[in-house]
Amino acid sequence: MSTTRNLTVATCGFIVGFVLTAVGPAYGQAAHSDTFTQDGLRHYIETDKAVYGLGEPVTILHRLTNLRDSAVHFVSADCCWFEFSIYLAGTKKWGVPEYCCQAITYESLCPDESLVDSAVWDQSGGGLWGDGLPAVPGVYTAYAAVTAKGLTDLDPDPIAMEISIQVIPEPATGILLGLAAGVCLRRPRR
Repeated sequence: MSTTRNLTVATCGFIVGFVLTAVGPAYGQAAHSDTFTQDGLRHYIETDKAVYGLGEPVTILHRLTNLRDSAVHFVSADCCWFEFSIYLAGTKKWGVPEYCCQAITYESLCPDESLVDSAVWDQSGGGLWGDGLPAVPGVYTAYAAVTAKGLTDLDPDPIAMEISIQVIPEPATGILLGLAAGVCLRRPRR
């Protein structure tokens, strides 16, 4: 096979790899979110985008807003107000509670007031809870919840929110795969 043919195959492989990864949906995308309203509470979850490169930090934001005309009251048995988790095919990969202490705590939300928190998953496999393994490409579920309960029967319990995100190979991996595909697909010498 000629040098020109090898160069053409390698260039095509590089272009395919670049288009599939670097220009793919992971780059330049806006925030990815979902909202659900129940019992006068608006539950909101957001990630900074829907598709991430492998190893790219994922920021999860959760907000609970009181839409009622009166205050709602919550109690937490361990004062862990928020919990954030990441799942892959039903396996917990990462998770952190926030603001934990060994005390019963109370919180009231006046009308139009919100509880807000966020956490960052660095895809390294660290974190307090999870399997300890680094992320692999795939579709993950980002989960966020206010872990407190309604103080009285008149106060609703918050619900958990989840949203799907995708982790794709980093651009260099895609480019190398494209080059490898180009080399493997070249015609044998006659």
